[in-house]
Amino acid sequence: MNFRNLLVNLGLVVGNAAAKCDPSGIAAQLLEAYCKHREKQQLRGELHALLRATVVDFRAQLDKVMGELRLHLPEGDRAQVEAYLSQFHASAQQAARLFGDPSATTVPATVGVDDPQHLAAFLPQRRPRFTVGDSVPGFPSWSLVEPLGAGGFGEVWKARHKDGTVAAFKFLIEPTSRNRFTELEARVLKEIHQKVPSDGVVKLLQVEALQDPPWLQFEYIDGGDLSRLPETWKELPDAERVKRVRAVILRLAAITGHFHAVGVVHRDLKPSNVLLRADESLVITDFGISKMIPPSSCDQPTPTNATNATIRAYTAAYASPQLKRFDKADRRDDVYALGVLWYQLLRGDLSLERPSGDGWKRVLATLGVSEREITLINRCWDDEPGQRPADGNELRARLDELE
Repeated sequence: MNFRNLLVNLGLVVGNAAAKCDPSGIAAQLLEAYCKHREKQQLRGELHALLRATVVDFRAQLDKVMGELRLHLPEGDRAQVEAYLSQFHASAQQAARLFGDPSATTVPATVGVDDPQHLAAFLPQRRPRFTVGDSVPGFPSWSLVEPLGAGGFGEVWKARHKDGTVAAFKFLIEPTSRNRFTELEARVLKEIHQKVPSDGVVKLLQVEALQDPPWLQFEYIDGGDLSRLPETWKELPDAERVKRVRAVILRLAAITGHFHAVGVVHRDLKPSNVLLRADESLVITDFGISKMIPPSSCDQPTPTNATNATIRAYTAAYASPQLKRFDKADRRDDVYALGVLWYQLLRGDLSLERPSGDGWKRVLATLGVSEREITLINRCWDDEPGQRPADGNELRARLDELE
């Protein structure tokens, strides 16, 4: 099953001025279109196909669909519809991750696509500020070639310089906080790069806080993210997979230890924020909700005044109880997230949450995970932060002791 029909139907709905850009309204009209043509049962399959498509395949299909839609849309609406549809692949993958599939290749079973609210989560949440071929504001030698993601704060794009160089650009579009978020992330990354340079933290190349919209330019990482590893490793013997997972967590502990040493707490470590270079070396990205605290303290508060309120965010599966309560920023929140990642990678399933009871220990033991390693995983996600390793450096040291 392909997803051409889905793009056509969505394009026609978006082209209808009455739908405007309310995701719930668009989702309701999209469902109505499927019901009208008795194709509602196909919607889930077509959304599956969209998620599994490569960016190249998605763009090729979109080009064909726009050729069809030219016969049905006024000329003045075509560019806006194409710009909206161009975000659909990235927005659908983002929703799949939020609903429980970190690989972003399926519609999770818990999602009812016949529910307008569920379906709306897969749709672009607004008309994009940019489209393929646009120039970077204030940087005309760079052209946008592929949307990499979109959210409440803005858009992330792959861009190409006229000399062939590629980079990633993060545009902060949300009007009330865009300058603040740009400057926060830039300040955090500059602190890391200057004081504890690490090739495991995405490189910030340039910042333009005064452009409209403001943006940050990063190195472009071309190997996908951590979510592709379970599929890559699924045929490996258990002992080899356990060994590779431990090496990944050891590397992530070392990287986080670097920025923990200067008082940076990431606060959103998850598979989509761990990128892989072509050589499969790891890079941590997206410090947009990170916090800086004094290097000597784990107990400094996260600001809660109104101007910082929108920074109070987290990803539920990887968030410690303290982070969910918006308690003080703490390096041990990152340790908690690493413990969950460790368990997920060992099980080969990134949709799992922190388990309860003791059954999970027996499962890991059957894979050949040692009792000492299981104990350390359990300490990483302890409800009481004082029972966790104090930071990435302590976790790395304890992992070294397992060798």
